[in-house]
Amino acid sequence: MAQTQLPPLWLDEAGRARAYVIDRSVSHGEKLRVERYYDKEGRLRFVLVNRFPGKTKIYLGADGAVVWAIAREPGGDAVEPQDRDDWETKPFAAWRADRSRWLPG
Repeated sequence: MAQTQLPPLWLDEAGRARAYVIDRSVSHGEKLRVERYYDKEGRLRFVLVNRFPGKTKIYLGADGAVVWAIAREPGGDAVEPQDRDDWETKPFAAWRADRSRWLPG
């Protein structure tokens, strides 16, 4: 699956962040892409996680709560719990958790 290299941060005409894209290599050289899209007020509204073997789409309301999440994998789609509270929708918490593995204390 070839993916186009995108700039990591997309800004609108007013300089506000509208999308943030992260490409990472995970185990065995597999690629993981996380795309986070923001509304004009800067609220996270949609997350696309593209990984092997499928992708997950997460839709968030204006209050940041997950409204709908669906995982598409070979063999079918699955609706995921609407109470997700994980790294896909909380990027700062993920950064802090990942960073703590490498920092002392």
